[in-house]
Amino acid sequence: MSKSADSFTWTSDNDRVATVSGTGLVTGVTPGKVKITATDKQTQLSASVEVIVKPVSVESVTVTPDSTSVEKGKSVKLRVDVQPSNATNKKVTWTSKNSDKATVDQNGNVAGVAVGTATIEVVSQDGSHKATATVEVTAAPAA
Repeated sequence: MSKSADSFTWTSDNDRVATVSGTGLVTGVTPGKVKITATDKQTQLSASVEVIVKPVSVESVTVTPDSTSVEKGKSVKLRVDVQPSNATNKKVTWTSKNSDKATVDQNGNVAGVAVGTATIEVVSQDGSHKATATVEVTAAPAA
């Protein structure tokens, strides 16, 4: 006679790596190894299995807007979207390929330095994906 999943008590030996529901559904939280144990509520017999939670890799990086302008001496904010949304490491590095025209900080804030065009690049921390935006730095209006 088979038993349903709710006839067991389910436990994870490390909830920081994976959790397990009352019906035995295991959800990975962070990469690592975890032991999941099912204990029969009536007999108290148990069985365990080791589960390996693998990292979720970055599949794409996009920057918006991909083209914009900013006045010399002013700044504009670029935004990055790293997919999938549950990627293990969503950290990115911002760089300006033309820092004589515009600079960028690690939050995507681009500052106009001199009139001209700058390419701003954002790269996933593992280096597997990148995106660029073109920023046109314009002259400040005459006072």
